[in-house]
Parts: sequence; C-alpha cells; structure tokens
Amino acid sequence: MMAHIEDIVAEVTNQINEYVRNEMELVNNAGRAGLDPRVGRFWINDECIITTNIRTMDYYGGFEWVEESDIVGEYKIYYGHDQRVRNHIDQYFDGESDVPSKVEE
Repeated sequence: MMAHIEDIVAEVTNQINEYVRNEMELVNNAGRAGLDPRVGRFWINDECIITTNIRTMDYYGGFEWVEESDIVGEYKIYYGHDQRVRNHIDQYFDGESDVPSKVEE
C-alpha cells in the first residue's frame, strides 16, 4: 500500500521532533549567536539551526538569502554548509557576541 504524502510528512516531522529534543540546544538568547533577538527562540547544534519562527528568522536573522535550507512541516532547517549559518553556529559555541540580547528602545 502506498503512503499518503501527509503521512510521510508527519513521520519525518516526528523524526525531526526527536532529533531536536535529543541532539539540539534550545536558544532563548539569540544575541549569543549574533542574531537579532526578534528572531525568537530556535534550536542549534554544530550541524544546523532549526526554527519554527520561519518568517522572523528569515527577516530579522537575514536568513532569507540562505540557500542551504529545507522546510519540513513546521520546521525550517538552515544547514551549517552555508557560511552565514556557520558563522552564527560558531559564534554561539565560541561564546562571542556583538549583538545585544535585548531590543533597545
């Protein structure tokens, strides 16, 4: 029997849920990764950045230009092969940040 596309997407989304839960760190302070705090929370590891706040990450994070990405279900995955993404991953794990953790008024 052939699977329906919704079933396939649901299965892959469940696998991503498990990956995010077990292999990634939740980021509540985007400034630590050198990102504008308005991107919202996201998950990070040495391979990628994953978000469910796609529009804000693309706009405020400047990730609309990232070509190495996929959208699966509610997630957008930005791969570390892209230099912009790699820079934010490295900045997060190196602990250096030039971006404030709060939006200044």
